[in-house]
Amino acid sequence: MAGTSPSERLDALADEIRAGRSLNTDDARFVARVLRTFVETPSRGRDALLRQEAIRERDAHLVALARERCSDLKEIRPKVRRILALAHRYQATAWVRERHAVACPADRLGKPEAHLWAALRAFPELPGERRLHEILTASIA
Repeated sequence: MAGTSPSERLDALADEIRAGRSLNTDDARFVARVLRTFVETPSRGRDALLRQEAIRERDAHLVALARERCSDLKEIRPKVRRILALAHRYQATAWVRERHAVACPADRLGKPEAHLWAALRAFPELPGERRLHEILTASIA
């Protein structure tokens, strides 16, 4: 990819990765260098991007929890209330002990708390009722 800017090269390599094609050694090193620089160089843009991704991951876990534990409820509002009640209870009790765990505690696997652990691990602040309503409406309804 001679004659292209680093940004153009990165875009082309991202297209290759999305298409499922392997990168050659030089291209893989270039991508690794770019990623390392991105992670190690503080910037508001980087911080905002990482925050958005963490919130997206948290929201995905809350949606999964709603799908598993609220299928008996037809309306979104009761689902929101149930999820927030479970989340606030977990956050005030077990999360205090489990938040430093590297992996979800084994006794939580298969239980609602596994989704809550993963959600809070991704982003430790819960959305408010209105925001969770928006998230569930967009994802479930």
